[in-house]
Amino acid sequence: MGTTYSPGAYHARVTDNGFTKAANGEPKFFLQFLVLKRVGLDGIARECEQAHRHYYRVLRDSTISWIRNDLRAIHVEFEKPSQLDPQFEGAVNLIDREITAYCSHTEYKGETREEWDLRPRVGTKLSVEEVRNLDDIFGPCTQKPAAQTPPRRNNSDETI
Repeated sequence: MGTTYSPGAYHARVTDNGFTKAANGEPKFFLQFLVLKRVGLDGIARECEQAHRHYYRVLRDSTISWIRNDLRAIHVEFEKPSQLDPQFEGAVNLIDREITAYCSHTEYKGETREEWDLRPRVGTKLSVEEVRNLDDIFGPCTQKPAAQTPPRRNNSDETI
C-alpha cells in the first residue's frame, strides 16, 4: 500500500482491536480505525477520503510502556493485555470510540508508506526553509561572551 493520507492529525473511529501475530511470530496489538476527517493546523476538522487504517505495536517487555502511553493518549487504561482483546469478558470496549490518529510517512524498500500512531511523533526533521527561519529568529549563536575583568586580589596586610 502506498500513501493516501498526508502527514498530520485525523479524527477516526475504532472499528476493531485485539492481538495478532507479527511475521516473526511475536504477539502484536492492533487497532483498526476508519479515518473520518483531517485536522488542519488551525485545529478545524475537514472532510477527507474515508478509509480503514491500522495502528500496530509488537508486544514485548520493551514495548509494553509504549503501548500503555499510546493508549493513554486516547484515554484507555489497562492492567493486563487481555483487557485489550474483545474476546475476553471485561475487556475495555474500544469499538466505536472516536480518537485522534496521527499519520507520518516512512521509506521502506524505496516506497513511501503511511505509519499511524496514537500520539504525535516527536523528532520530525525540520525542512531547510524552517532551519533558515531559525537563523532569522536567533541570529549567530557563536558570539564570544564579553571579556570580563578578573576580580582584584587583596594583597594588603589589612584584615577586613
